[in-house]
Amino acid sequence: MSAFMRQFHGQPCAICGSREGTAGHHLLPKGSHADYAFEEMNILPLCPTHHMFSNEIAAHSTSSMVIESFIEWLKENRPEKYAWMKDHRFKRSGKRKNFRDIYKSLDRKSSDVMQETCSTSVDFTDLFAKMGSSSSPTNSTSKT
Repeated sequence: MSAFMRQFHGQPCAICGSREGTAGHHLLPKGSHADYAFEEMNILPLCPTHHMFSNEIAAHSTSSMVIESFIEWLKENRPEKYAWMKDHRFKRSGKRKNFRDIYKSLDRKSSDVMQETCSTSVDFTDLFAKMGSSSSPTNSTSKT
């Protein structure tokens, strides 16, 4: 867990005020809105009950009526967060990058650099001469 998200642990639940087990809830999902994952307006501290277990108001519920109750609560009690969420809900940042995507991106970049480097003609003869003949790839012999 990031230091950013840890700051919401122990804060009072926005709905009931309980501090027990509170954590930051992303109003806009971090998977589809990765650009807002660390945006403070996108986070609301909630206790476990109001995060997902309540049958009345919960941000992550299996009941659409319970989620609608959460949205109505947000609209009435935190109008600035509701307005921000409403304004940003269609501004998706696309797919959140995972380590595999980042690695592939880095690999492509390093391949481009290697291609540029190798496409320039470099004469290593002087370099090997300065290092000694044993370092030259053509003169390297292994002693067994």
